[in-house]
Amino acid sequence: MPTGTDICTAALLRAGVTGVGNPPSADQISRALALLNDMLALWSSKRWLNYAEIDHTIVVTGAQSYSIGPGGDVVVTARPDRIEWGFVRLLNSGQSMPVDIPLEQIMSMEDYSRVTLKRLQTQPGWFFYDSNFPLGRIYPLPIPTLPSLYELHFGTRIILPVLVAPATNIVLPPQYTYAMKWNLARECRAEWRLPPAKAIDDMAQDGLNTIRSSTVQVPSLPIPQGMAGSQGVYNIFSDTITNVPG
Repeated sequence: MPTGTDICTAALLRAGVTGVGNPPSADQISRALALLNDMLALWSSKRWLNYAEIDHTIVVTGAQSYSIGPGGDVVVTARPDRIEWGFVRLLNSGQSMPVDIPLEQIMSMEDYSRVTLKRLQTQPGWFFYDSNFPLGRIYPLPIPTLPSLYELHFGTRIILPVLVAPATNIVLPPQYTYAMKWNLARECRAEWRLPPAKAIDDMAQDGLNTIRSSTVQVPSLPIPQGMAGSQGVYNIFSDTITNVPG
């Protein structure tokens, strides 16, 4: 696996900041490493550049909300900017195995503020994520109170690594190496006030497209209940109602 030094050295050479037989200085590596960390932080916020999602389990305690981030109720390396999905697991559902029920996400503080009974206690059907900093907070609605009955699950994107030193190993899928080198080369040209280079831009974009094609997952589009009607299911391709056998 490559190190930060490997990626930075290759990027500086491809950017034209250094040349063959002219290794980069410690200051150049340090500046390039800062650019690399900035770039990876931006990639972490883009689902199509993120190779996985994590299922976080919360054992309910009856709390109105649960914090997520470094040192939170859900410990992750960095506070996620959003929650991708959530579901409640019914542990004692009377079935032979636990039953998972999806939770609908309330997308804004404005909508959460309109909830009339924020402290109602029963099986949750919704959740709101307050993406505060340094800790976000997850609010299940209604509030589950019995750990023997309910278990909460929430999904977040993987946080791409932060390199604290140039010698740090970069543990990422192999296709990221090419993309990091050429995209960092593009960043380095801007950092060192060099004009854009189309060949570098093209290869940087090709690297991003390769990651996107190998990682992107497009969820199914849910149909609002009102569109289904009482006689069947709405078909988006024909703009008709398809009858469903009863």
